[in-house]
Amino acid sequence: MTKERILDEIRRIAAANDGVPPGAQRFKTETGIPESAWSGKYWARWGDALREAGFLPNTWKAPHSDDVFIQSYIRLIRELGHFPAVRELSLKRRQDSSFPSAGSFTRFGSKVDRSKTHYRILSG
Repeated sequence: MTKERILDEIRRIAAANDGVPPGAQRFKTETGIPESAWSGKYWARWGDALREAGFLPNTWKAPHSDDVFIQSYIRLIRELGHFPAVRELSLKRRQDSSFPSAGSFTRFGSKVDRSKTHYRILSG
């Protein structure tokens, strides 16, 4: 695997994505080129490869505030008429990219813990 081929693939994917370069995972998924083909061989970090391809490194998205989580969760509860299962959280995320990911709700504890917290919010 050559450095130039990797750079060409980054540029190709970015061109198909309105100029937005791929993250390392998306790059691997779309090209089949594993991290081991570039990491420690041509670049230390994915951002270095993006820079060399002519892009700014991707930035991490800021985490949602607790209020966004709670309000999103409550809206989904009202929409469904019950506390959502993990798969319902995942489905909602696929339908609405602004909805927090299912795994991120675990910071509020189990489904039982979340139901107790949200019951207090809704009733108080």
